[in-house]
Amino acid sequence: METHFNVQRRLYDYQFALTTTPAEFERAHQAFMDLYNTTAHQGLLQDQFDPPIPLHVLGEAKGRMYTPDELTRKFSRALFPRTTNQHGCVTLHSYHFYIEAGIPKTQVLLWV
Repeated sequence: METHFNVQRRLYDYQFALTTTPAEFERAHQAFMDLYNTTAHQGLLQDQFDPPIPLHVLGEAKGRMYTPDELTRKFSRALFPRTTNQHGCVTLHSYHFYIEAGIPKTQVLLWV
């Protein structure tokens, strides 16, 4: 059985696949988050939240803000620069990741 967010993620996979630059991906991601946070959710309807919209339920909760330098430091161990091989794959430890056909010898960043 799919979780709610996995269903949402799958619906947006196509939109993300249409992006070709980090800026386009960021815009698609922001559009997804805006739509997700402003659309009525079935679970909130069942729990009788009125209105059943995450943005209203969460109110002013925004999480923690970090500077770009703090984020770089916190995520530095999760970023792995790699170069694709002739088949468009990269290796991390003993795992092989297929990136894309037709982009051999291209620099990529894996974020795990």
